Amino acid sequence: MTFFNSVKDASYSFTDIFAFFAGLWQEVMTSEGVSGIFSIVDTALAAILPFLPFIYLALGIVVLFFGQRLLGVLRFLAVFFVGFVAGVYYLAPIITFIPNLPPWVVGLVVGIVAAVLSKLVYFLAYIVCAFYSVYLVCMTGLVVPEIAGNYVVALIVAGIALVLALLLKKIIERVGTAFLGGYVIASVVKGWYDFTSLEVFAGYEWLVMLSATLLLTLIGFIVQQKTRRRY
Repeated sequence: MTFFNSVKDASYSFTDIFAFFAGLWQEVMTSEGVSGIFSIVDTALAAILPFLPFIYLALGIVVLFFGQRLLGVLRFLAVFFVGFVAGVYYLAPIITFIPNLPPWVVGLVVGIVAAVLSKLVYFLAYIVCAFYSVYLVCMTGLVVPEIAGNYVVALIVAGIALVLALLLKKIIERVGTAFLGGYVIASVVKGWYDFTSLEVFAGYEWLVMLSATLLLTLIGFIVQQKTRRRY
């Protein structure tokens, strides 16, 4: 009930949600089981490490211009990865009835099951994110201060926003994948030449990075929109 009351009162802000998942990610990735597996992967891929920036750049370009078409593959891989890590971190330690069961086997099974259900997982996550983000904005009065704390109005507005989000789902996916691709490209270029560190941008490094990402996002969205499949 505490959790549901916190959701109802919009006690979980965007900062809180980000901090929670960032902390959870750090905790999981530095745990003995998960870090051990990925250290083996890093060792196996050591030969291609110098080429990783070019690989990331190529992937970023593909996602930027063809992200919505490749969303099924991206969704499958992302959910598999999360399922694998969750299986290794949460499930493997409590499976004691099978002796000497490698954690990676548990992660692989969970990852495959999650990936098979990736379409459903993605759809539910899409609904939750679309609904709660608008509900949170309404409850906190970030746009219209007069309705802050009025959960009835917030529910109505969030419900309308959810319907619109479902109707405009493909467009939102194009924007989202273009943003992801743009961010990856900007990050790779920043690793080669830190354009945000120029003296003229002092104190506004994050804004420069965001502007570069948004510019690439606009280009990618236009290309995706122009080359979209027409039914």
